[in-house]
Amino acid sequence: MNIEVLRSFLAVMNEKSISKAAVTLNISQSALSQQIKTMERDLGLPLLTRSNAGVTPTASGQIVSQYAQVLTDTYSNMLDDLEMMSSTHKKLRVCASPNIYTYALPCTIFHLKEKYPDFVLTMEQAPSLHSESLVLNDKADIGFIYGRPQSKKLRYRKIYCDEMCLVASYKAKLPELLTFQHLYRQPLLTFSAGYRTRELLDQYLSDIGVDLSRLSILYEMDSAESLKMSAGNGYGLAFIPYMAIKKELYNKQLKIVKLEHFQMINEYYAIRRKNPDQYTSLQEKLMNYLERILQDTIC
Repeated sequence: MNIEVLRSFLAVMNEKSISKAAVTLNISQSALSQQIKTMERDLGLPLLTRSNAGVTPTASGQIVSQYAQVLTDTYSNMLDDLEMMSSTHKKLRVCASPNIYTYALPCTIFHLKEKYPDFVLTMEQAPSLHSESLVLNDKADIGFIYGRPQSKKLRYRKIYCDEMCLVASYKAKLPELLTFQHLYRQPLLTFSAGYRTRELLDQYLSDIGVDLSRLSILYEMDSAESLKMSAGNGYGLAFIPYMAIKKELYNKQLKIVKLEHFQMINEYYAIRRKNPDQYTSLQEKLMNYLERILQDTIC
């Protein structure tokens, strides 16, 4: 009895059907049935109860299932450890849009390096569209972007949400609730045109009834750090993601300004190439871990 036979049996258990498991495993139903019968003959016990509704495990089948899971997991871990011995599989290339790169990834990468100290991580900051291009062209293994990817050639997963906030200097004297008319009269600092953050913000403001042509944009900037500094110095109001302003809010350098009808949620996505064969199993394992812990490890 080999590992692949055990995996086939687990697939039948998961699908509760030999025919469905055969499709999942990409083998014929008769070949899979023969594998199960061979297992039952070798063990001298029935493992499945068959009916028109599918299959259910016998008491013996339940025990075999539990041990099969342990054995296949142990085998996979052994292969991972052997693969890790090869330096060619010890690299993961990460790219991220500026806000994620600056405010989300540093602490996440620290935790990742603690768990996988032998891996070499290379990181690059790139706007969302550029990050998509880097992943598509095999210049990065995984990317983190603002908003869903525009390319349909990428697989993606939402990994974090936060709010877009309108902020001002902590000392600024402003109404408790800004109307759109108030907003039009305030100097506004914003991300540069062409950035995904600016594109999605403009679309949202337009959707809730803000006349973009009436906004008094003082100047545009390429980073949240520049916007925070300018807003903190009282030069104007700025729309900035919450992840970028937590420290300034705590230190009372900035405050959130309420704007009527405004409640914009920022969505951040992890992107990869669609073909999983382009990654080693260890890279996949590392990327899955990175996606899973990001929300809980943001600095």
